[in-house]
Amino acid sequence: MQNTIVYLIRHSTPEHPIKAGQPTMYGPDAPLTAAGRLKAQKLCSDLISREGKPFDVIYSSPFKRAFETASILAEKALQKKVNVIEGLRDTISDWPGTPMDELAQIADAGQLFNDPRTHETVAEIAERMNTAFHQIVSANPGLLIGVVSHGDPLRILYDRIRHPDQEIRAYLQLVREFSLGQAQGLRLEIDSAGRIEIAPDLAG
Repeated sequence: MQNTIVYLIRHSTPEHPIKAGQPTMYGPDAPLTAAGRLKAQKLCSDLISREGKPFDVIYSSPFKRAFETASILAEKALQKKVNVIEGLRDTISDWPGTPMDELAQIADAGQLFNDPRTHETVAEIAERMNTAFHQIVSANPGLLIGVVSHGDPLRILYDRIRHPDQEIRAYLQLVREFSLGQAQGLRLEIDSAGRIEIAPDLAG
């Protein structure tokens, strides 16, 4: 049986609500911008060029920015359906509406998951993302799979994949070790024994 290929993809650029002239954090229903849709289309073309074919199957977070990104990737896929998995969602929090500069300061200080406005721990996100990932891989052996999710959940999943038997690292260490830009993907190749090879470069 041929190896399974999985791309972990961060959604493309969403619209930030503007409050008092300042961009604020978006919520689950934020759509992609026009530029974000173009970036997702370019990512789709880049991935088809790299793999020689479109995705066989595509999974997405239920949040609109991820689902719209996945839908663009699915337009050229042999299977056009986008499979929504709740476990791939972004963190549930009270951050929507917060000025982006304020949120950036909290994140840069490593306090995002210590703040009561974040309603999940890193360990809880790791558990649900890892469960979703292994369900997807188990259900689609030998296929080319697209998985569209969000920045922090994908960063946490990456750490869990690399270090399955260790505690998840501190948030700032996770940020230093791995980051996906919007409309970027990381390629994983999984053999029949479950060994995972991570490509050294990012797509998109």
